[in-house]
Amino acid sequence: MARTIGVIAVCSAILGSGVAGCQPTTPPPAPPPATRGPARPDARAASPLMLAAGQDDVVARVKELSIPREQFLAPLIEAHGLNILLNVVQLEICKQNARARGLTVTDDDVRQERERTLTQAFGDIDAKIQQQIDDALARGDKAGAEKIRNESKIDHEQLLEQLLQQQRVTRPEFDLVLRSRTYLRKMAEQEVKEIPEETVRKMFDAEYGATVRVRHIQSNNAAELEAAKRRIDAGEPFEKVAKEVSRNARTAPLGGELPRFSLARTGIPDTFKQVAFMLKEGEVSNIVQSDGAYHLIKLEQKFPPRAVKFETVRDGLKEKAREQVIQGAIGVLQEQLAKQTRENLKIEDPVLRDQFNKRLEDYGRQLKDQEKIRQEQERERRSQPPKDPAAPQPPLPVPGGLGNTVLPPAAQPPAPAQPQPAPAAAPRPAGAQ
Repeated sequence: MARTIGVIAVCSAILGSGVAGCQPTTPPPAPPPATRGPARPDARAASPLMLAAGQDDVVARVKELSIPREQFLAPLIEAHGLNILLNVVQLEICKQNARARGLTVTDDDVRQERERTLTQAFGDIDAKIQQQIDDALARGDKAGAEKIRNESKIDHEQLLEQLLQQQRVTRPEFDLVLRSRTYLRKMAEQEVKEIPEETVRKMFDAEYGATVRVRHIQSNNAAELEAAKRRIDAGEPFEKVAKEVSRNARTAPLGGELPRFSLARTGIPDTFKQVAFMLKEGEVSNIVQSDGAYHLIKLEQKFPPRAVKFETVRDGLKEKAREQVIQGAIGVLQEQLAKQTRENLKIEDPVLRDQFNKRLEDYGRQLKDQEKIRQEQERERRSQPPKDPAAPQPPLPVPGGLGNTVLPPAAQPPAPAQPQPAPAAAPRPAGAQ
């Protein structure tokens, strides 16, 4: 819940960020394969596909036939080369920037970043399981808590493999991004100063104050939510309708459930938090509109503040606050890295150059479309009469605003088999589709 786009996003998307606000950063769609120019003959035009044995630089043989490297690489580069190239380029720029600051990255640094990344990526699953364990202990059911703990052990590596397969991201791509991420962290840590005591106090309020657990249904169509509200009013379970109707791929498989949060929790719009705390347990809000999307919100449960002394948890909270500041600094560095790459990258290969130029054109159009949407929303806001401040109109809380993924979520994976809840969106390298 506490994770935000700036906190969790790993890959500095080569073509920049999405619409500002709580919407997720989505890389522009990959262009169709470019047509090869005369500067590079199309190796696929050769016939037969497998040439006679005896060719130099052969990568594979089948009896008397062989496949030369060039014939193998040509379609491979056209299909996947640009995404790999962008990640390699960004890694090399990261290394250069780090050297200029006198920083080095070790294999142990990369290992630690990997562990940290997987923990952050699947933190929602861990938090949900821990919540179930805490609830069992609060009831005095130690045996039940231990059973949940034993049956719900999370293999982060296995979840990572599942997500990479679902989003068609290869291990080499992920490893390139992870290494770039490690360099970015080194540079971000160099910029982070002492964490103010006031910040630690606010985090204490967020972690140990009164909390709520809510579900929501998200749609871009108000009529769709009106129909969903009628189903709920007629007696259908909210979570069932959320799974069938919600357009939020992250929370829909969970029946629209979000992790618990407090009024002091950062990364969630204030108005959304206020609405959640205003509702009665079991109550469903009316349709609310924000940032071009519509929501229904149901309050599941309210929890009183936890009896914890600030001094006993101060050090841990300070480290957590420092990590959030580092994540914010990494986000700034990612934007700088993407800008560096866009402005300085010169691609010699004609196929990759054409693909890259097309990608830049798509990115430019996306920025213009986003600006038009922003201007239209601003005109609409100004034309509307002042709203009752007591009327709940929360902005978009998810996806992105309540926790993102290891990398920008260009696509969301389906939920794994129960009882495990759906993990966050999978890691996605620069330009991946």
